[in-house]
Amino acid sequence: MGMQLVLLTMFLICLQKVELFCINVLTNDEKPCAQPLNLDANSVLDFYQSNSQSPIFAEYLKCTWLTWNFVTKDGQILYNNVKESKMLPWVISHFCEDVGSLTRKAEREYKQAAIYCENNPPAIATPLSVRQCIVDNYKPAPLHEYFNFNP
Repeated sequence: MGMQLVLLTMFLICLQKVELFCINVLTNDEKPCAQPLNLDANSVLDFYQSNSQSPIFAEYLKCTWLTWNFVTKDGQILYNNVKESKMLPWVISHFCEDVGSLTRKAEREYKQAAIYCENNPPAIATPLSVRQCIVDNYKPAPLHEYFNFNP
């Protein structure tokens, strides 16, 4: 009984330490956009991580951004919806942190980049070009500075 209690306590402590869990899968929003293009979760991740300019990635983004209400059917970028997304680091660059405070830090930094791109939009604003603008203007603050202002 004593050993079981120790193991249970250790398990519960470990659960408290993990705030989030990152996993590379296509969501129900992404699957209908990926399947017609013969994309799976790994190929989509490769596009994000390589900052691809592929026409296939552009089509995928156009579809997902429509689903997420980041763009209208006529192509107008809905910057307010982009900025208010609760998953902005993930939907822009498939960036994920397993620690809640670092996730909030990244969300703020990606939002700042989205604000910059709204004020300084690409010459031709498409999901691909706006996404690239946000990626290019994402500036992570050093951790020590962030935690000094956000204890």
